[in-house]
Amino acid sequence: FEWNPSRGDQGAGDAAMGNFASYYPGDAYVNIVGLDLYDVDCEYPKTAVTFSQLANEPAGLTKFEAFASAKGKPMSFPEWGLTPFPSGDDPLYVDGMASTIAGGDFAFESYFDANLEIRAYLQMGLSAPQALAEFQKWFGDGS
Repeated sequence: FEWNPSRGDQGAGDAAMGNFASYYPGDAYVNIVGLDLYDVDCEYPKTAVTFSQLANEPAGLTKFEAFASAKGKPMSFPEWGLTPFPSGDDPLYVDGMASTIAGGDFAFESYFDANLEIRAYLQMGLSAPQALAEFQKWFGDGS
C-alpha cells in the first residue's frame, strides 16, 4: 500500500504543514510513502517554485524524506512533472527531482505529462528540450 498525502497547505492545518505523523495510518498499513511534486506552488498554482524552494517548504520534500527514513519506508513520486506556465522548460527542476530519486530509497517514480482540463502538464520533447536533455541524462532515452 502506498500512502500518498498532498504536499503544501491546502486547508489541512498541522498535517499539511509537515506534521505527517498526525495523519499517517501506521507502519502496519503502509509499504511505500509517496509525494506528488510539480514545479508550482500549491496555494498559488500560477507561481513558479524552484526545486530548492519545494524541498525546503514546511511540508516539503526534505521533511517528507526524513519522515520516510524514520519510518524505514521507501519513497515514491507517483506524479511529478513540469507545468507549461509559469515555469515551462526547467532543467534544474528535473535535475533536482532526478538527483533525489538517485540518492534515496525509492520504489518508483512517474513523470506525469497528461494534458488535463483542470491543468496541463508539460510534455517532454519539443516544448521542453532542455528539460528533456536533463531527463535523458538521468533516466536514459527510453530505448
